[in-house]
Amino acid sequence: MRTYTVIIIYILTIGVLGYIREKFFVDINYLYYYKYYQSEKPWLPMPAFWVLKIFNFLSPEQLYFVKYPFTLFFSFMFFVFGSVFFRLLNKKKLIVYYAYFYGILFGIAFVLTIAGVLIWSRWDSMLYHFSRRLVGIEQSPVPVLLIYAASVLSEKFKRRA
Repeated sequence: MRTYTVIIIYILTIGVLGYIREKFFVDINYLYYYKYYQSEKPWLPMPAFWVLKIFNFLSPEQLYFVKYPFTLFFSFMFFVFGSVFFRLLNKKKLIVYYAYFYGILFGIAFVLTIAGVLIWSRWDSMLYHFSRRLVGIEQSPVPVLLIYAASVLSEKFKRRA
């Protein structure tokens, strides 16, 4: 498959996955807000019917914590699509670097979240917000772009030398 075709397919796939992820978490947050404050957010559309049907029986605290497994799920999906991207480009060696990058980001985010819970006894501490940003990087095309750009630059420098 041509490189440009693979890149376009990857961008479209990640765009769709990103939209699904964002819509899901916005719907969960809306439901959390409604249950916690017992009022609606009139400026936001109602959550998707299936989100209401599946998660409506949960308490606000349970809704808050149900987001963690889905965060792991979406991080895994972004990782899988990135790995497929590298495989389709016949850059299987980059999958190893990609896995290390993901592992380091996830490890730092996990340690910061746990440290925030242990130090401040709160799940929404300052460290948690930083770890959310790291997971946000995982759930984007940024790791793929960084690894791919680094490999292209590396190949150019090797040809010059």
